[in-house]
Order: sequence, then C-alpha cells, then structure tokens
Amino acid sequence: MKAKVKRLIKSDFATSSIYSAIATIIKLATLLLMSKIVAVYLGKEGLGLIGQLTNFVAIALVLAGGCINIGVIKYVSEYAATDQNKLAVFLRTSLIFVLILGISIGAILIIFSSFWAQLILLNSDYASVFILFGTTIILYGLNTYFLSVLNGFKQYRQYNIINIITSISGLILSYYLITNYSIIGAFYAIVTNQSLVFFITLIFISKQKSFNKIAIREGFDVHQNKLLFRFILMTLTSTIFVPVVQLILRNYVIQNIGLSSAGIWEAISRISNVHLVFITTTLSTYYLPRLSEIQQKHELRHEIIRMLKIITPLVIISSTVIFLYRYLIISFLFTADFNEAGTLFGWQLCGDIIKTIGWIIGFQMHAKAMVKTFIITEILGGLSYLFISILLVKYFGLIGTSMAYAINYFIYLVALLFIFRKLFFAKHKIG
Repeated sequence: MKAKVKRLIKSDFATSSIYSAIATIIKLATLLLMSKIVAVYLGKEGLGLIGQLTNFVAIALVLAGGCINIGVIKYVSEYAATDQNKLAVFLRTSLIFVLILGISIGAILIIFSSFWAQLILLNSDYASVFILFGTTIILYGLNTYFLSVLNGFKQYRQYNIINIITSISGLILSYYLITNYSIIGAFYAIVTNQSLVFFITLIFISKQKSFNKIAIREGFDVHQNKLLFRFILMTLTSTIFVPVVQLILRNYVIQNIGLSSAGIWEAISRISNVHLVFITTTLSTYYLPRLSEIQQKHELRHEIIRMLKIITPLVIISSTVIFLYRYLIISFLFTADFNEAGTLFGWQLCGDIIKTIGWIIGFQMHAKAMVKTFIITEILGGLSYLFISILLVKYFGLIGTSMAYAINYFIYLVALLFIFRKLFFAKHKIG
C-alpha cells in the first residue's frame, strides 16, 4: 500500500493534479466572483444574453483554430517521446492551420458584424462587439494553440500559470468594463479576455526548443494535414454542435417561457460548469496525453477504471454538498431573484455525475482518434438532448431542461458502455 501511494505521489497524474488544483481553485474563485458581478449589475436578462454570446464565442473560437487543440495535445505528446522530426513538421503544419483559420474567421466576424449582433444579441447596435472580436480572435486562437502545445509537452507548471493569469486578468477586466459600461462592457470582456495573455503565453512557448526549430515557410505536410483533419471533424462536431443546440434551446426557452427563465437556466448551467471545472482540467492536462501513450487494451482498461475510482466518488460527494447548500450557493453566487434555480439542482447534479462517468469512458475516442464513432455519438446525443428538452419544457416548464440534461447523459453513458463492451466486459488481466 505504501509503495502504491509513493508511486501515485511521484506520478504525472499527481504532478498535473497539483498544478491543476491550484489553477482550478483560482479559476473557480474568479468564476464565482464573475457570476456575482453579473447577477448584481445585469440581472437575469443580462445573464441570458451573456449566455448567448458565450455560446457564439465558443463556436467562433473552435472555427478559428480551437478545432485542432486536442489533436495538438495528442501528437505533441506522442512525437515528443518518439520522433523529433515528425514533431517539428507537425508543429509547423498546425501553426499554419491556426493562422489561416484565425484570419479567415476574423474577417467573417468583422464583415457581417451587424448580422451577428442582431442574430445573437437581438440588437444590431452591438455590432462593435463583433468587430472587436474579429480583430482579436487570431490572438485568441494562437493563445489556445500555444497552451495545447505546452500541455502536449507536459509543461504543467507553465500551462497552469498561464491559466491563472488568464483567470485573474479576465476578472479584473470584466469587473472594470461591467461596472463602467454595463452590458456592453460585459460583451467586450467576453470577446477579448484570453487575447490579453497571448504575449505572456508566447514568452513561455519560445522557451521550448522543439517549437523554435520550426520554419513556417516550408508549408504544410500532407500526412500531418490528414491527422489534423480527423481531429478537426471531431472537435467541430462537439464544440460547435453543442453550443448550437444550446442556442436553439435557449431561444426556445426565451420564446416560450421568457428571457428571465433563460437567465435562470444560464445560472444553473454556470454552477454545473464551475462544479466540473476540476474534472475537465484534469482530463485535458493529464488524461488525454496518458491515454494517447497507451497501446495495450488491458493497460487502457486499467487506466480508465483507475480514473473512475478516483474521480467518481469525488463528484458524488461534491454533488451532495452542493445540493444540501444549494440556496446558500445561489444567494452567494447570484441574488435572491435566482432562487428558482434551486428547484433544478436535483436533476442537474445527477446529470453532472453521469456526465463525468461518461467523459472518463468516452475520452478514449479522442485519444485513439475514433472519428466516426465520436461524431455519431455527439450528433445523436445533441439531437436527443434538444428533442427531450423541448418535450419536457413543454410539459414541466424550466425544470425540463435539467431533467433532459440528466436523462440524455444517462442514455449517452449506456451507449458508451455498449460501444466499449469488449474493453470492459471481456476478460482482461489488469496489471
């Protein structure tokens, strides 16, 4: 037992978890403060519009280069240990991808700024938000790309330092802009936050010798293009399709229940995101590179089960605590106007637990580039969530969104267990 504890303490999982925990605590604190600031200064309606813009920003950032980030983490971690020449070619190809995508999406945002403002924020007077976003999005894309490279190199300390700086600078910027310029200030903060730390990230990435060797003028590599394209398809499916579903559902809630109810739904969604932020950080910093390294099925099964044993009890405990103190949490994070969200917690937290288990099992689709399986499950999952949500909202009101959240992730988990039935239910000797 002592030997196992010592190995765990010295492992990459422990190292990444320690750094991730520090960054996550700070991120949690800033998210909590941000929620309070928005609730006090902008109210439920303002939070609903911010949710709309946040979903749109997520889509734009994926199109502007975020679509290759998971592929970057996988292949940087793989090539760094096996082939420095392939690593240099891959870094060059992926960087050119990000530059082209960032410039293209930025131009589209600027040219059609009035259209986006009317579509997303319901007012063309907010066109300046999308002009600013289009101007800075290339810095946003490069920053997330460089962070993925650091993650792939397992530079956990540098990766999390940048995330800490991003959280703190984002909070300061948002507070200043919201308190001085109200809702338009909040919009400006959302579209510029991560761009501000690009230059700090650039300093860290310049210290990576492998990255400094690349020569952009040598252009694309066809083979690496194909590898990246697989991850582009996967990421576009998950990171664009899910926000699109949320946009459609939020519009449905606004039209049938009201903008105030959309704000309540955004509040419970934010609490879920805060609740699971440590899990998502751990999966992206440690778990993805680790699964990418594993070649043997029995070792893969062992790693997945090990993560389930570590993380699932923690999520169950945290969910129980959150449920017991839900109204205290609402009053702390928001205001009394958001108390209606308390009725949504039971279903929402059950969904969080099931979602976490599904993430741990399903992440191997990213690590092993299971493109077709991933795309099919994501699209069917998104469509079923939208269908179930609309159906339940029609009969039960706003709580139907949280009911659908839990039911849909249960269906998703069952589907994953069926897909990977040979891995989990066949007889393997776990070493």
